[in-house]
Amino acid sequence: MNDLKRDTDHNCLDQVEGVKEMSELWGLSESHIKHLCQQKKIIAKNIGKTWVILKVQPNPSKYKTK
Repeated sequence: MNDLKRDTDHNCLDQVEGVKEMSELWGLSESHIKHLCQQKKIIAKNIGKTWVILKVQPNPSKYKTK
């Protein structure tokens, strides 16, 4: 395990956020963000009951959910 070099300057978790944070960033409701995740309109992964969303993607405000 000592051979494992950790890059503290670049962490893959720095590239993702939760629904609440992305809702604030994009100015969209949390429920709308969840619908976009479920419809695969944005890059996201469901881990348990939590959606993990890639930060570096365009604002999906053009997508409307039904």
